[in-house]
Amino acid sequence: TSRGEVVHPNALEAGLDSGKILGAGLDVWPGEPLCAMPVELRQQLHRVGSRPNVVITPHVAGYSHEALYKMSAV
Repeated sequence: TSRGEVVHPNALEAGLDSGKILGAGLDVWPGEPLCAMPVELRQQLHRVGSRPNVVITPHVAGYSHEALYKMSAV
């Protein structure tokens, strides 16, 4: 997990296809939000996310009580 642009979707998908990458946990994807993503990137996200060895969670770390408190304390 990090910024979406850090992971190269084609490299991730190729690594998963070849078995070089055994699994992935993602909370970001390039081009977010989903509604602004090009169709090809959305389709790739669906292919990658449909695998049993890939977990995708919402990118909500900044919405914790602690993070909101710290952001408002500035």
